[in-house]
Amino acid sequence: EGDLLKEIAEVAVLFPELYYTTDGTSLELQGIDNLESGEAYKLLVKRPSGKETTVYLDVESGLKVREVNTGMQGTVISSYKNYKKVSGINFPTAMTQLVGPQNLEIIVESTEVNSGIADDVFVN
Repeated sequence: EGDLLKEIAEVAVLFPELYYTTDGTSLELQGIDNLESGEAYKLLVKRPSGKETTVYLDVESGLKVREVNTGMQGTVISSYKNYKKVSGINFPTAMTQLVGPQNLEIIVESTEVNSGIADDVFVN
């Protein structure tokens, strides 16, 4: 309800980055950081709800390699790597999330885009 619902709606899309220029999100380039994966642009993303996220984009590829969010559970650091292109879209196949003392590793074995789903299943 209220602010929480607004925050959830802001990120409840597959690629929220596509809406940064149209939904009132503001972006601030904070420089270039050296990460274990290489150099990355550090971008402060301020959502219309006031929530802030720090996103790191690889300098060479432009792909997201890290995202840092702070919320009710504390700080969550998500890392993305081993991108593979499926139907023209780059998807990370290895992800880690550091949530407090827990380190979660996610390995994607396969990715399909709209495989076997009729267009009329989706409502616009």
